[in-house]
Amino acid sequence: MSTENYFIRPAEYYKRRISPIKDYVEQMAYYVSRVRCIPYEQAYSAIKQKTINKSFPGMIDPMVHFYKRNEYGDKARTCTRLSRYLAEVISNNHILAPTFTTYQPYSVKQSLFVGFTGNNKKRRKLAKDAGFEAKSKGDMVTYSFKDLEQSQFKTYNNALSGAYAAIGSPFNNPTNHSTLTSTVRMQSSISNASNEKLIGGNRHYFNYDVVLNNLIYMGHNTNHAVLQQALNKYNLVIPTVDDVMDCIRRSTSFYWNDTNRFKRLREFVLCMHPLERANFVYVGDLFQLRRLNEKPIRDFFDKISEFKYECDLENPEKTIKSMSHAVVNLAHLMFKEDVRGFGKDYKLMPKEVVAKIAATSLNIQKTIDEYGDFIKIFLASDLMPASVAYISDMIRRVVPLSDTDSTMFSCDDYVDWYFGRITFEPKGFAIAGAVSLFATETISHLMAILSANLGADQKFIFNISMKPEFVFPVFGQTPVSKHYFTLSIMQEGIVFNEPDYEIKGVHLRNSAVPADIIAESKSTMKRILNDIMANKGVVLYNEIKSLKETEQKIINSLLRGETKYFSRNKIKDPSSYSKGPTESPYRHHVFWNEIWGPEYGKIDEPPYSCIKIPTTLKTKRKILTWIESIQNKQLRDRLTRWRDATDKKALNTLYFSLDHIAASGMPKEVIPIMNIERIVLDLTLSRRLILGTLGYFPKPDMLISHQYVDV
Repeated sequence: MSTENYFIRPAEYYKRRISPIKDYVEQMAYYVSRVRCIPYEQAYSAIKQKTINKSFPGMIDPMVHFYKRNEYGDKARTCTRLSRYLAEVISNNHILAPTFTTYQPYSVKQSLFVGFTGNNKKRRKLAKDAGFEAKSKGDMVTYSFKDLEQSQFKTYNNALSGAYAAIGSPFNNPTNHSTLTSTVRMQSSISNASNEKLIGGNRHYFNYDVVLNNLIYMGHNTNHAVLQQALNKYNLVIPTVDDVMDCIRRSTSFYWNDTNRFKRLREFVLCMHPLERANFVYVGDLFQLRRLNEKPIRDFFDKISEFKYECDLENPEKTIKSMSHAVVNLAHLMFKEDVRGFGKDYKLMPKEVVAKIAATSLNIQKTIDEYGDFIKIFLASDLMPASVAYISDMIRRVVPLSDTDSTMFSCDDYVDWYFGRITFEPKGFAIAGAVSLFATETISHLMAILSANLGADQKFIFNISMKPEFVFPVFGQTPVSKHYFTLSIMQEGIVFNEPDYEIKGVHLRNSAVPADIIAESKSTMKRILNDIMANKGVVLYNEIKSLKETEQKIINSLLRGETKYFSRNKIKDPSSYSKGPTESPYRHHVFWNEIWGPEYGKIDEPPYSCIKIPTTLKTKRKILTWIESIQNKQLRDRLTRWRDATDKKALNTLYFSLDHIAASGMPKEVIPIMNIERIVLDLTLSRRLILGTLGYFPKPDMLISHQYVDV
């Protein structure tokens, strides 16, 4: 068994490669040589000469204006050409942030914060690992303490970002803040682009030029001899011109369709060498490899996902600890029921379980060794995915959620492909886990390339990482951004005793909503997750019917004049407000005592809690109609005088004392004007979002009760 990591190379492998003019000349020469059918050397010579002579119209080397510090730290505004700016950065080995801010390299001058943040990072990892172990064993007290501890170390480091931006801070350095944020955005953008391409064959081909440029880039960077050898070794077919066009159309279909431009792309593809077409279609794209090479890729998955139950090693535990975390984590996922509750404490595990983990980890590593060239050439290539700079506009197939420094991706398509259905059997987790291993290890390689091009010192090449942290078997994405519900069963190889449910988004867990409504929503989300994992499926009719019952429960309570489902607020002493009694919330107290008090009892001076009653009185006409409908003449007269005195154009909300209404009941004149629909819609928003997760989108301003009378 080899000890080589076929995804990630040694630190010294990663070198800075920033040469836009050189790359332009080479790629343009490649393009010209193909479309003109002339030798590459001839095209290269001509393009290079034209570039030197600045003969290309529109080719501009722009001026860059910037502040430059001298040896004493004083800065002065200066300018130069962009090419010269980059040349100076490279020759001095400066760190180059995505914002084009530059810093002296670590070997020349070290920041005082490097040791501080590095030490916090190590201490955080120790606390997180200890917390994971405790959680896996059901020791939630220790887990809570360790979780707080790791969070504190994270806060220490994150606080620096704010301190850099704060003018009054002794650490003030505005460029540091933008450097940090832009770097982590690059991190997540490259990761998202890689996952979309590798797992889903989805490339950000949002216009013709992006596609053509990527064809040129991938074609020019083809190592013909190495690629041919790999195709032969793993029995992979060379894509036809139609295969290449199908690959392109899979990614352009979201954005554009132009017959003439597709014709031009096809003409260029016809000019490409067959191996260059293979490089374009296969490199960094497991989906296309799978599509065109069903049996070889299925054989690969068969081998890497094989369960091994016996181990003839003298020290299985030592073998496990010699393996990479990615390999061991996959083995843990495959035997998740066996390792549940043990964390990674192999001394506590039964010997037969340790033997399974060791034997399966060995098999995974042997398979990786067998497919080492495949991994290096097709999965963890040095060729970056296209159009990373515009990734925020990408329509995704694989990544349902991404944050500043994280990417969450789905592997369900591979489980469906392998079995012909979605399954939560151990083998299904093995297939999904293998895809996750490929994706995350590839990202580690790309992050090292990013670090090298930023100018990171060799000892920090692997500091930027996007390690696999959680396993979410089912993920419920709602129609609202950053609102989702899911459950995790494993974190960094440690299988939880019980699934850890996670509900994100204020609308799904709004504390202002009554407890029973929130409890119903949480129960619904958990039931859906569990039913899907149990292969029971979800019956949309039942979910709609359940929501209708909840709506009716709220409506009945409101019509009875109960206070349970109204929003809460407070009315304070008038001295607490900057505005006068007629303009501050205190006016609601005055309104009650003057209008409703003679009939329903006056209320003592605030402070007191109150309920907010949304009404349908949106116009002066509606106010007048309501007043005229009141049978009680004295109340009607008081409201008429109030209307004439205030000239109110609308009465959107009433504020009544919570205790008074709870004790004496709601005035009967208010019930007909309560905006019951608005109240119900607000309270059941989480349930409506859940329906959106299931693919049904209720009309936004209409109750389910009104949409489905017969349900």
